[in-house]
Amino acid sequence: TSASDRQYYVAFIGDAECYIFWREGSAYGSLGYVAQGFSASDVARLEVEGSDLRLYRNGDLILSATDPDDHRSVGYPGFMVAGGGSIDDFEGGD
Repeated sequence: TSASDRQYYVAFIGDAECYIFWREGSAYGSLGYVAQGFSASDVARLEVEGSDLRLYRNGDLILSATDPDDHRSVGYPGFMVAGGGSIDDFEGGD
């Protein structure tokens, strides 16, 4: 796996909290945190526009962040789910 394969933004979604973070190679960092979680029936959406990131729950914005170092030059969207959750109907694009 090349370093560019490990360059991405992630929305970490738990049942009590959420984070948006970046990863580039072996380095990573948090861009935002909110003490709100998701339940099994909730719908998540992560938008990346330039260096601005927004996480929605059921259409409502719950977390926004700006990446001051703009780690998006190469990479892919993704989700990480804690607490035994799962992702259904994931779609990523540009």
